Amino acid sequence: MSSNSERQTLSARWVFPVDKLPIENGCVQIEGERIVAIGSKDSIKDQSAPTLYYDQHVIIPGLVNCHTHLDLSGSKLAINPGDPFTQFLSKVIQFRRNLSPAQLEQDYKKGLQQILQSGTTLVGDIHTADIGYPLLNQTPIHSVLFREAIGLPKENARNAWSKLAQWLKDHPSTDRCKIGISPHAPYTVRAYLFRVIASYATIHQLPVAIHLAESPDEEELMLGGESPLAAFLANLGVLAEEGFVKSYAEIAQYYHHVKNVHYVHTNNLYSDDPNFKNAYRVICPRTQRQFGYVGGPIEEIRRGRMPLKRVALGTDSLASNPDLDLFREMQFLYQLRPDCAEEILRMGTLTGAEILQWHKQTGSITPGKYADLLIMPISKREYRSPYRSLLEADDNAKRITYYRGKIRTY
Repeated sequence: MSSNSERQTLSARWVFPVDKLPIENGCVQIEGERIVAIGSKDSIKDQSAPTLYYDQHVIIPGLVNCHTHLDLSGSKLAINPGDPFTQFLSKVIQFRRNLSPAQLEQDYKKGLQQILQSGTTLVGDIHTADIGYPLLNQTPIHSVLFREAIGLPKENARNAWSKLAQWLKDHPSTDRCKIGISPHAPYTVRAYLFRVIASYATIHQLPVAIHLAESPDEEELMLGGESPLAAFLANLGVLAEEGFVKSYAEIAQYYHHVKNVHYVHTNNLYSDDPNFKNAYRVICPRTQRQFGYVGGPIEEIRRGRMPLKRVALGTDSLASNPDLDLFREMQFLYQLRPDCAEEILRMGTLTGAEILQWHKQTGSITPGKYADLLIMPISKREYRSPYRSLLEADDNAKRITYYRGKIRTY
């Protein structure tokens, strides 16, 4: 049994549990790696534990960045607003082809450094190389590593599945890094490959991430139109029109029984689509802006048409975003919908943890969960709404991150 001397109490102007209402002049008590109590100072039973006072600060759960490509952390802004989607894809492919193993490791560490500095304590990363698994297991962060699968021609798809199945056997989930699967997108994954991954993920209860409706070119391709993606795939020698899924509804049908599948971007998938009405979505708001998209989930959120309960946030990669700071994604959305500040905080914390299947261990300030916390200065102006004081804070101000009960250093 741990002694009370191992306990410590953190006191702040506001504490945001996320699964409960904010607590003014609140406290979070930690013992070892875990949260043991939360409430007002007078409500904390053990008053003998040393207290750290963070006046004019807030304590929120560590941020959850649901979607990154950390291997692209050396490809600074490969896209300009208005550039064709296929031009961006070509730049990314060329970048990866020219990347040496040493440079890949350096870039991955660079991306992780940004993630850590932002106050993120849980990340979902989509990766095709092997460097992510050891690095994530060595880093003070919780994670899900989604192994990406690409294969459109019949033989490519079968080889992709064979390699993926072996990789999954060789890389078990750990107490820091869980394993997931990412069949990349409808324009790169054969229907057969979508099906076998859905079956495997259902049996083994693995999380799945799918890029969906990222560009209008994608749906045009599935419908047999003259999409720029067809010429792009033909130039790569991987166009196989008979292998495409025929609609987004077909993918929804395959993954209907997968316990935790989420769809990324969904720029051209409306929130009232009956096939995805209850699906989890992960959006990357500033990436969408960088691409110059004027509709999609950002516009639906602005107009109040998209329910936010099953939507979480990611930053995508440095190829499409100026940084990997999830708090800035939250502030970007807050500028569009200041009336949804409470929901936006949940999008950047607990909902993301639910999607990544870490919600029983982290994502909210709840006794029994890991003490994964972010301490930030509040806005210099006093507002009646504590959420406003949080989301209008200086995004450049110093942040303090606790990971499993200890201050995390970088």
